Amino acid sequence: MDRLLGIVLMASLGVRACTDAPRATTDASTSAACEASAANLGAWPNEPSGLATLDNQSWTTLGAPTWSLLWGPASVDTDLTAPFTPQVAARIDFPVGFVGSRAPATLEYDFPARRTVYVSAWWKVSAPWQGHPSSSNKVMYLFTGDSGSMAMIMYGPEQGPFMLRVFPDWQGEWLVPNASSQPVALGTWHHLEWFVQYGQTTDPPSGTVRWWMDGALVGNYCNVRLSSQPLVALKLAPVWGGAELVQKTEDDYMEYGPVHVAAR
Repeated sequence: MDRLLGIVLMASLGVRACTDAPRATTDASTSAACEASAANLGAWPNEPSGLATLDNQSWTTLGAPTWSLLWGPASVDTDLTAPFTPQVAARIDFPVGFVGSRAPATLEYDFPARRTVYVSAWWKVSAPWQGHPSSSNKVMYLFTGDSGSMAMIMYGPEQGPFMLRVFPDWQGEWLVPNASSQPVALGTWHHLEWFVQYGQTTDPPSGTVRWWMDGALVGNYCNVRLSSQPLVALKLAPVWGGAELVQKTEDDYMEYGPVHVAAR
């Protein structure tokens, strides 16, 4: 999808693109006006200033001590192509015969209730990758306590190309790429960043949602309807598809490298 089409779709959904580029600010109140500042120009280049680190997970052991494997098989995999050290990752496999509408496994990090959250995660999807007929291949979720979630999704036809979208349950509509539209390169490590900030009101909607891939801003929205409840968990839950019970006809996988979570 090109940027113009993304803007047309946003207009039809009633959500507003942030037309100003993220820029430095020391006044937290201006964040509601879609401003942000990059505090770390290295590992987490688009993390806003003023956030506190909650967790850094490098997967030298699966889950412990701060993450939990909720269900399904996952493994720690050595990947010599990884651009980070140690070169290990959490791997979730999709074997031939796996039936869609669920994730093969889910890793969860629970954190104290927060209304501003930043996530940095290295991520890789196998090449080839059999896309789901629904075009939905989930990557990760941010959850509230009992009021739904929002998902980052690799979206596209079964053979690709795939783009990164975000779907907040409370908005009820896709947040599509509106800043850049580079496709996901299969078999390659990508650095994903995701920033969510609650606004002052839920009606009218005033939440901010941004996401990046490999340092490039992909989506940038300023008046998103978010939950009335704060966020409490990050889940690496690669749900394949929606309700359609389609089977995998090839062995695929997703890998997750270092994950960094910061919040306020």
